[in-house]
Amino acid sequence: LLEGAAAARMGCKTFGIRPEHLLLSADSGTWHGTVRHIERLGADAIIYLDTADAGQLVARTPGDTVLEVGQGVWATPMAGRAFHYA
Repeated sequence: LLEGAAAARMGCKTFGIRPEHLLLSADSGTWHGTVRHIERLGADAIIYLDTADAGQLVARTPGDTVLEVGQGVWATPMAGRAFHYA
């Protein structure tokens, strides 16, 4: 859940997004961050990101996602999958 300025930039008081509904890209997106940790769980990988605008984010990606700790990456909520609370 994001609150404060990060949520306000998304047009709400509290913004929620599930890890499986975050898309990661090397080129562009909503929030730019750095990979802090990767948990490889077979079919899935859990990616922990530190971002300047949204704080810490967690993304669930396919297990064969090619990322490294320290790498820069963009995270974007999937359309229609976020929760906006007034």
